[in-house]
Amino acid sequence: MVESVIINCFIIFFARIADVSLGTLRTLSMVRGDTVRSWFLGFFEVLIWIAVISQIIDSVRDTPLYALFYASGFATGTAVGIKIERRLAIGERVVMLFTRKGEQIAKHLRQNGFPVTEFEARGQEGKISHLFIKTQRKDVQGVVAMANELDPDCFVVVEQVETLSRINPVLSPRTGWRTQGRKFK
Repeated sequence: MVESVIINCFIIFFARIADVSLGTLRTLSMVRGDTVRSWFLGFFEVLIWIAVISQIIDSVRDTPLYALFYASGFATGTAVGIKIERRLAIGERVVMLFTRKGEQIAKHLRQNGFPVTEFEARGQEGKISHLFIKTQRKDVQGVVAMANELDPDCFVVVEQVETLSRINPVLSPRTGWRTQGRKFK
């Protein structure tokens, strides 16, 4: 009896880690607007949750230890989900650099395959360059390291990309159902 309770406690604990980690990833995917990934993560999250909760709901009065492992699995799952999401580093970022060595940094970044847009700006102490670099989230640290190597005094801001469009997109004329909205304008 004691063995089965201990085994069940660990099953509950690890199942909660799994479903809460999936829930954390699902929430972050929703924030990014990734509906397909959110759907799949949500499906498996709830499937695991239903399997766990249906097994312990009748037993928790007799074995309060289940509640403790359930709560511990939830808390651990949140931290694990965040660590997994950081490791996956999904998404795009814009790195903005404010530097006096803009041309040098821009050239170096371009040679390493990063698109850079340069602007002239004026800072507190005179002219500076303002560089925009669009990159994958997993490459942000590399971009910042390259910039800091060339200018340890550069100021860096990193932002999540919400909407992205291409420069000079090739637009095809609207046809079919897409033209229907124009009739009502």
